[in-house]
Amino acid sequence: MNPSYNPAKINRAGWASKRGVTAIGIIAVFAMAMVARDHISFLSAPTQVDVESKPITFDAYAKGVTSILYDAQGKVEYTLESTEQTHFLDNTTKLTDPFVRLYKDSDVRWNIIARSGRILEASEGDEIERLDLSNTVELFQIDDFGNRMVLATEFISIFPGQETMSTNYPVALSSAGLHQDAVGMRVDFNQDTMIFLSQVKGRYEPQDN
Repeated sequence: MNPSYNPAKINRAGWASKRGVTAIGIIAVFAMAMVARDHISFLSAPTQVDVESKPITFDAYAKGVTSILYDAQGKVEYTLESTEQTHFLDNTTKLTDPFVRLYKDSDVRWNIIARSGRILEASEGDEIERLDLSNTVELFQIDDFGNRMVLATEFISIFPGQETMSTNYPVALSSAGLHQDAVGMRVDFNQDTMIFLSQVKGRYEPQDN
């Protein structure tokens, strides 16, 4: 018999070797489980989104508003209607579908419609300093001979205090067969004058009676 042969020692060594492998395997599985748990926790953690609140820029909103302004003699100077009005903190008012009537001696001189507008109020009081109308602006007037005159432009500014209105945009006028195009226009309500500023072109088309 080989004196170095000891079955018990071999069995113990083999068990120890297997035990060492088993321990290493347990440690590896445990480490993998911890990594997986951390990974799952990381994926399932809720994401916080920073939402910045937008500052409020308006202080009043109304629908179906009609405003009437009178002159010093108590006569109607103009009326302003709109489907929506939004008043902003910078003292301007946004208009939706504005409709303006300008009066002279209690008679309507101009009817003006547009798809949008903006009121720029005077620094003191509620007097309108300037009214800007934009987006398909049309101006209608009946002259002293009963002819209907139509002016079309994309933008016009009305100055009630000065009783004028003007634009630097292209304008087109039609009245009793007369068609006139220009760039820029100025109207004085007191003088009852209309001046086209540049690139004036006109033509006349006789109307059938």
